[in-house]
Amino acid sequence: MFKTKGGGEHVTFEIVAKGRGGWTGWVDLVRDDLDWEVVHNTGRVVAEVDADILLTVEVEDRTTLRRFNEQVLGGDLKKTPYPYDLVIDGNDPRGIDVGILSRHPITSMRSHVFDPDPDRPGAYLFSRDCPEYEIQIGSTPLWLLGNHLKSQSGDDPELRIAQARRVASIYQTALERSPYVVVAGDLNDEPSSEAIRALTDTGLRDVMSHPSYRGAPGTHGTGNDESQKLDYVMLPPPLWEQVQHVEVERRGIWAPSAVKSFDTVTSKWNRASDHAAVYVDLDL
Repeated sequence: MFKTKGGGEHVTFEIVAKGRGGWTGWVDLVRDDLDWEVVHNTGRVVAEVDADILLTVEVEDRTTLRRFNEQVLGGDLKKTPYPYDLVIDGNDPRGIDVGILSRHPITSMRSHVFDPDPDRPGAYLFSRDCPEYEIQIGSTPLWLLGNHLKSQSGDDPELRIAQARRVASIYQTALERSPYVVVAGDLNDEPSSEAIRALTDTGLRDVMSHPSYRGAPGTHGTGNDESQKLDYVMLPPPLWEQVQHVEVERRGIWAPSAVKSFDTVTSKWNRASDHAAVYVDLDL
């Protein structure tokens, strides 16, 4: 409950409820627009990478992704918008989901939002989801398994390990449908971790370990240390043989001691992200 003092322009409010039992009201949380500079700089990163298939992480919903595609990429940056976009709501109550933009048809999608957590009865395993996107590329479809594993904020490494092991299982099942299965996203752990080893033990290989990549080892912050390696594109053996080039687009982040950012990125407040974008060129 509230107690008021004064009146008119000089009224003040004091919350006097003590504990949940003394509170019978509610609070509405509303969304506000992101700063335009942040959105524009995110668009610059996407435009510079110019990927045929782009996995997106921390997307609010499909409407937001479509508006970004059409109004920022297409309108502001004068790029051709992606003809295909898809986002399925995940388990995060903040509405930060894993989506996709593609120049190739997305022919099917499988969600794992209902996968149970074996160690937490009644809970779901994935913090967001592990969507499987089937993409039509020639005669052999490509399956993209998008991920945003448990973050290191309020860390629970055992949950992240369990999620990674489940992703490894989903990957192995997907191989029965196509030899082209990619695991990608913000995996929130370094290459030597148990979570990442659960994936590489299946034969998947991180593109930043390919001989064509010669940049800094990390993807977060300055990227100068392997402990800052959180983001991955992992390929199966048949696709590893098709790698032409691997790069990390860092100009959207703000790390002046290590990175020359876009001229429109002038502080951490208008950076596109604190994560750099990993991409690979494949000859398919």
